[in-house]
Amino acid sequence: MLHVKRLTPIILLLIITSIYPLSISSIGASAEQSSNPLGWFNLTVIVNGSITNLGDKPLPINQTDLLIFDYPINMSTQKVLGVEAFVNGSKYPYKIEGPWYNPSLVIEAPKIENSSLMPGQTISSMVIYNVSVNVGKRFLEAVNIKPEIAGRWNDIPEKIKSNYTRITPLWNYSNPLISLYIEYIRSLEHSKTPLGAIEEILGWFDKNVNYKTRIPARQPWETLMYMEGDCDDQSNLLITVLRGLGIPAYLEIGLVYISGLNITSTAANGLLIYRFVNGGSHAWTSAYVPPWGWIRIDLTASLGTGLNHIKTAAYYVYPTIVISRIYGQNYAAGTARFTVEIVSRRIEYRVTIELIAHQKS
Repeated sequence: MLHVKRLTPIILLLIITSIYPLSISSIGASAEQSSNPLGWFNLTVIVNGSITNLGDKPLPINQTDLLIFDYPINMSTQKVLGVEAFVNGSKYPYKIEGPWYNPSLVIEAPKIENSSLMPGQTISSMVIYNVSVNVGKRFLEAVNIKPEIAGRWNDIPEKIKSNYTRITPLWNYSNPLISLYIEYIRSLEHSKTPLGAIEEILGWFDKNVNYKTRIPARQPWETLMYMEGDCDDQSNLLITVLRGLGIPAYLEIGLVYISGLNITSTAANGLLIYRFVNGGSHAWTSAYVPPWGWIRIDLTASLGTGLNHIKTAAYYVYPTIVISRIYGQNYAAGTARFTVEIVSRRIEYRVTIELIAHQKS
């Protein structure tokens, strides 16, 4: 939610992911929570945001995304059970817009949207989601990923391969540096299967790539050149390499529930202030690997090395709400535009995301 000039609802969450995404260092103290409860895990997500016009000119509300929120994806292991929406504390109706893989909740408040925020004024909006996540099913999916039953390269369906291995502005594996790295991976002994190639790549990441945040997000070639990046930076490099090898891949982002993990920080010269309560935002890779289909690979918030980046991915062992899937959008440019604009127009954004766990069923 909350994006100047309606960039897309997911941009702010990706900016926050770049500021303080989950990493092994931030979840390590809470590792005992990854006890893999069976069945569905119910969560309440409270997304509360406000904007304050610190500039000297009126700010039209319809030039912001005050009334637009990210909406969790309904999928086989995740269901949205209920929603409530508010503006300045008053309840409002809403509608769901956009594609299924990146839906948005839009609060229907035309009188507010068509008004302006005068200098010094503040307006707030909030959405409360009740979401159920099948942690047990996800955990069992990870348990079944074993090298001895891995499929071959020709087991990847051609339709899936053609749809999810294309070059995009963000995942451009024709870059000379990335192309050279891809050829290196192809030459390695264990790259005879897609899972074997992934294992080689993960081993290389473990030895060579350091965790470091930055705004705006890095391009994949930058992550490879500097050997550093945060969760989405590293995931985007991995996706680029996988696509160049012929392994279908895309980016997923979401919220991970970890009791007691509270984060408060600022960016954009102090104009973007955000707070997470009981969790944080995160990004990871989804890759098609036969015979299992789509599996999740987590380079920064998993326990151990090598294939443990799959088996202990936050998606598989923590209650994780999938917010969006990125199939090619070059959001890095959007994050840069957003931060420049709120600084130039003096718009203060405050965002709090709180996750509350309920009794497991």
